[in-house]
Amino acid sequence: MKQTSPSSPWLRLLNWFQWRFKSRQTARFGKNRGFTLIELLVASLLTSVVILISWNGVISAMTMSQVAEVRSARQSELNKALDFMTNEIRMARSINQSETLTANGTTVTLENVATSGGIDLTALGNYGTIGLYLGTTYQS
Repeated sequence: MKQTSPSSPWLRLLNWFQWRFKSRQTARFGKNRGFTLIELLVASLLTSVVILISWNGVISAMTMSQVAEVRSARQSELNKALDFMTNEIRMARSINQSETLTANGTTVTLENVATSGGIDLTALGNYGTIGLYLGTTYQS
């Protein structure tokens, strides 16, 4: 009785490999025959592809981990610098002196930073700009 072939090409390929394996086990004179060179090449090719895909995943995960670690360290350094600046400004008696700062080709003039309404650091810009004035590097 002949079996009907499955509709999926993958199932047909699997059935073919099962048939080849069974026919090798019951070879002539009861001896097992080896695999052909093409079968060995296909197996090594499939193994190589799986290893390559796994390796790329590991490398990608390591790279993302390093980037996250560097960003976290930079953010921590920037937070420490901002805490230091805040503490120094709170302890200062007067910082209403006019001063011009130049960083990365951009000039900022600080005038009346401490006012009666509190401390205004909006002239400095965002975290990256403040970090640039402090001499640190920060990438967003």
